[in-house]
Amino acid sequence: RTMLTTSKSWWWLVVALCLVLAVFTLTRVDDTHLQQIETLGGEGLDVREEDSTGRGMGSVESESVGAVVAGDVTNALNIATAEKSLAVLVPFHAKSQLVQTVSFLERLLQDTACDDLPSKPTLYLFAEDEAGVKEARPALDGIDSSACFQAVELASAKLTPQQDRYPQGATAVFYAGFEWLFGKADYTMLLEPDVVAIQKGWLYELFNIIAIHEHLIGDNEGFWMLGSVPRTASVNTDLPLSHRLHINGNALYNTHSASFHRFLFECKQGQHMGDRATFQKSPHGNAYDVDLATCLYSKANYATVQHNMHRFIHSPFIQNLWRHKWNQEELLKDSPRTFLVHGGTKVDVLSGEELVMKGDAV
Repeated sequence: RTMLTTSKSWWWLVVALCLVLAVFTLTRVDDTHLQQIETLGGEGLDVREEDSTGRGMGSVESESVGAVVAGDVTNALNIATAEKSLAVLVPFHAKSQLVQTVSFLERLLQDTACDDLPSKPTLYLFAEDEAGVKEARPALDGIDSSACFQAVELASAKLTPQQDRYPQGATAVFYAGFEWLFGKADYTMLLEPDVVAIQKGWLYELFNIIAIHEHLIGDNEGFWMLGSVPRTASVNTDLPLSHRLHINGNALYNTHSASFHRFLFECKQGQHMGDRATFQKSPHGNAYDVDLATCLYSKANYATVQHNMHRFIHSPFIQNLWRHKWNQEELLKDSPRTFLVHGGTKVDVLSGEELVMKGDAV
């Protein structure tokens, strides 16, 4: 009986020790989990709300593991953004657009918020020939852009008189400008003088766009082109798909990818056109943005495109409203993440008919 009593005592002692050990282990796990959350979250996570300019409005306190993950991704994107270089290219025709270009630059600088940019881009102004540069320099030198751009460079495409006609001249200027800028910046935003900024944070938003889409794609190549298809009701639907759904030339371009550079200049030389080559030889052809879309939608180039189509991004950041009347308030109501508009006519009030057209187009 004594041995039985002793055995029972030991049994209860073992059970008690196991319970104590279990409680201690659970407490340690919970403490470790909390320490990990504190390490990731800190005192306040940079999970930023966004205002109409696309810029952050401060940090918020961490409340969940989900917030920690969001903050971690945000920090990663902020780091990626700071590492990317950006340029802005403004091609213009000095003989016919100098006054418009000066007005465009002055208005653009007034409509741009440049505080707290990850880095200041370089502004590249690109005329048709050296005579155009000589004519434009005095007027352009008088514009102070130092608040938004680290430097301004003025050069030309060196077109011959035979090349200096539309649309061939604009296409030649584009390819010469791309060649000039290749390797100088990771990404380049091309803006013609008929682009209007409708939100002051457009330049800051470009850095966000670069970081987010590079994160989503997930490789060192990044995206190749980001912009807008024609978003008006006046598009001729009898034209080929490459015309109806081309990304307009006022777009954000990858200027560090050797693969995109090669593809772009093969398109310039007429390669990959396949069944669309006949269209490009017509009066409708020879526009560089349609040339590029012709390459994309040609079955002769499908093997390459199917692995890279995700690098061509249709974005509301800029809207191509060529030959279209638009109202800023109505546009932002429908598309709050639009920052730039290309072409068209800005009006204070849209008529009922124009509102219907706008709805059909968007």
